Amino acid sequence: MDDSDPRDLLSRINGEVDGLNLAPLTQHYRGDDLLTLARWQAAYLLAGLPFGRSKGDGEILRELTKHGFVEASGGRTKASSHRLTWKGLLASLPGDGLTGRDIWAELSKLSKMGEEIAGFRICPAAGSGDGDAYAVEIGDFEDILSPLMALGLAELKLDRSGRLWNVRITDKARAALHDPPDLDQAIGTHFDFDSWCAGRTYAKRYATATPPPSVRNLVPRALSCAAWEGMPVRKKRATKQQANRPERETR
Repeated sequence: MDDSDPRDLLSRINGEVDGLNLAPLTQHYRGDDLLTLARWQAAYLLAGLPFGRSKGDGEILRELTKHGFVEASGGRTKASSHRLTWKGLLASLPGDGLTGRDIWAELSKLSKMGEEIAGFRICPAAGSGDGDAYAVEIGDFEDILSPLMALGLAELKLDRSGRLWNVRITDKARAALHDPPDLDQAIGTHFDFDSWCAGRTYAKRYATATPPPSVRNLVPRALSCAAWEGMPVRKKRATKQQANRPERETR
């Protein structure tokens, strides 16, 4: 991995944003750590994050901004924070994975399920007791959720235990569905797996890092537990010993 290559730096940014956004689902965070992560997610959407950390990164970021792969806050020449654009997001995804049309089709499908969607409606194995099936479902959905969150089109909400989660389709997403970007944008032109993994590793720091002042007092949207009403829950079967146990007499 060599961040002097624009492809590597863009992949690292993608991996870092992916790690930040999906950490609540994959790293078993809870309580205040979830609050901290939500504030960092808000900071990224508000003004981007400072991804330049080595000599030469600033120049590469200026080139990436110039060519539309990232957008900068604070000006093009001395910007310290950046966000992925649609073009940059797709360029830093694996070339053999989802296309822009795939992502947009999934967004359209989610938008028809309501403004806020309970996790079990997206991953039906939740509550079934089949951990393997749920792992497959959540893994597939993360591939969709990550790019949507990176662009501010979807928001992940969890309870403080980190067990219940909902996805909210944002107003920005509903507006974008009527005016989509270039759905045939090139995929994978700047993808480097090692750089992406390095970004994911760095993202683990966000759970314990102090958020920027602009979002330090932000209170994220609360999880709507009402959305979880009706979740099918597998009932545990009584063991043979329990089934044959005589009921206690009541006096």
